[in-house]
Amino acid sequence: MKAELSDEVLYAVYSVTRKPSFVVSRRKIEDEINRNPYLYPCLSSATSVSRRRVIGTVMNRHFPVWGCELKSPCHVTAWSLLCEFPGVLREIEDVSC
Repeated sequence: MKAELSDEVLYAVYSVTRKPSFVVSRRKIEDEINRNPYLYPCLSSATSVSRRRVIGTVMNRHFPVWGCELKSPCHVTAWSLLCEFPGVLREIEDVSC
């Protein structure tokens, strides 16, 4: 996966959650991308299916699944941010899209 895609997803997460919160959904991330397509050139030009796959892959790599641990990774639409969010914030502080 291209680093630009990962950076764009993490930047979108950062944009929708200025302070650490408990959960972020895929829909919230997609809404941010649709509101500001100029900030996310790779994601905004992708099809909705591709965009969802990328969001899921990046989020599963960085954050634990929210809710039941029995959920299949392909059906996850929300992630818990509390545990790892400060580390990811430090990682993307210098990212500018």
